[in-house]
Amino acid sequence: MAEIPTNKSQAKSLAKSLAMAALSQDSITSERASVVLSAVFAFSLGLGLLTMAGFAQSAHDVAHDSRHAFSFPCH
Repeated sequence: MAEIPTNKSQAKSLAKSLAMAALSQDSITSERASVVLSAVFAFSLGLGLLTMAGFAQSAHDVAHDSRHAFSFPCH
């Protein structure tokens, strides 16, 4: 625990060290938030790509069948 400052220079020094400690905690928190946000974005992007790849064949089949239904040559 810090001692109680007895003059202005000690008070300024204590305030400065407390401010530095608070700033370092904020930067760690924002860094973690940035990492978590990046991980969530990467996971969402990957899940979206897998979902689109999984349904790509069925989307192709629907388009292919509709071409045949309108007598549009596709081969």
